[in-house]
Amino acid sequence: ETMFQEMIQTADRIQGISQHTLSRIQHHYGFSREKMFCSHIAIHQRLLSLGPPTASAPPARPYFFYPANAWKHKNHEVLLLAYGIYLAQSGANEAWDLILTGHDDSAMKAILRLSEILGLRDHVRFMGHLSDDHYRVVWRNAGALIFPSLHEGFGIPLVEAMAFGLPILTGNAGSLPEVGGDACLYADATKPLALAEAMTHLASSPELRDDLRRRGYA
Repeated sequence: ETMFQEMIQTADRIQGISQHTLSRIQHHYGFSREKMFCSHIAIHQRLLSLGPPTASAPPARPYFFYPANAWKHKNHEVLLLAYGIYLAQSGANEAWDLILTGHDDSAMKAILRLSEILGLRDHVRFMGHLSDDHYRVVWRNAGALIFPSLHEGFGIPLVEAMAFGLPILTGNAGSLPEVGGDACLYADATKPLALAEAMTHLASSPELRDDLRRRGYA
């Protein structure tokens, strides 16, 4: 915080990765909005620019994909509660699986233990930290991105999902509505029931998925 305060006091300009980030700097530190500018992160072609993939694809069963380390604001606990509700309502034969990626640390191990406690072992799969080649194969074969994060300065997975032609279900906090625009299905990611309802809506509606896919490309 000391370093940040010194930066605020001495900076001539501040560059942010979203208007949301800049608004928070203005709110908390009083830095002039006229001296700030926004540059969104144009990273969506990163994985698409690689050569033909060589990694094997996950099983063909449809799945929600959540690429995130097990940091608290990534909200894995609520996601698992919501997924359990969705699974119970949709039935084991119809429900999409949930694939998680990220660092295999103690926090992620706790998330996986919670999935077992909730009886989700057969439907929640953790693939760890993937190479770029394997990572893009998981992207290409996903049914949808689910991104229930509670706080983002930008939200790179949203633009990656759009580039891969995936429909998106995301939270409505922080910068996510700014980055996602009208190309996402939004839900209150603090409420498992609301998130589960949105999962059911997205998985059961090919028309909605096609519409979100078109909006994402646009």
